[in-house]
Amino acid sequence: RCVRCTSWKLKVLGIATERVEEEIKLFFPDKKVFRVDSNTTKNYKQAKIAVNDFLKTPGAILVGTEMVLSYLNQNVENVAIVSIDTLFSIPDFKINEHIFNLLTRLRLKTSKTFLVQTRKPDEKIFKHILNGDLLEFYREEIRERKKFNYPPFKILIKITAEGPKDITNKEMEQLEKFLQNYEPSRFSAFIERINNEERINILLKVEPKAWPASSSVVTIVKEENGVSPYSNLLEILKSLPKRFTVKVDPDNIL
Repeated sequence: RCVRCTSWKLKVLGIATERVEEEIKLFFPDKKVFRVDSNTTKNYKQAKIAVNDFLKTPGAILVGTEMVLSYLNQNVENVAIVSIDTLFSIPDFKINEHIFNLLTRLRLKTSKTFLVQTRKPDEKIFKHILNGDLLEFYREEIRERKKFNYPPFKILIKITAEGPKDITNKEMEQLEKFLQNYEPSRFSAFIERINNEERINILLKVEPKAWPASSSVVTIVKEENGVSPYSNLLEILKSLPKRFTVKVDPDNIL
């Protein structure tokens, strides 16, 4: 959270590939520099050509976002990760898994020097990556997920509504009250507005036995009084208007 306003919605402000390219050209004016990102390579063909030209040019330097991994099909001598710390500010429970996967894939592409720029050298995730210790990373990650009731210990259901601010806020407040037996969490989406329409999420955490991923039917889990806490949840979700989006086990909760 922000130390000044306590908000959790921290914006990622990286130094951008353009700035990295500019600095590299200052230090290595005689080297050919290629760049692969959404601004310079608009499609698969352009990105593939840029990466192939880089691989065929001795001493060349390639600057890119993580999309470059989709095109880099062979190892390179040296890899440097610039400004990885911005990813740690993304408030999503899968972010450590994403960072571990990204850095591990890049390390495997490196034949000589693997360099990570960070203000957080004591982060355990870096130790696990350098040691190739997938098991210990998994153990720590699973402990954190259990502590905060994240998958696989709970099934997440994210409900998103988009529309005019006043109407959307009112509807989601009403839905939150309607779902109060399921302990809903209501919050603004990470991207609050798209095309001037407000976006608000409600997050539910349910027991895996109550909503198996392999089935669209709720399994009734009875309590001592014989009533399931999830008996009406599917009916409630099905009754929502089309402007509501419901995702079971979403890719992210933002």
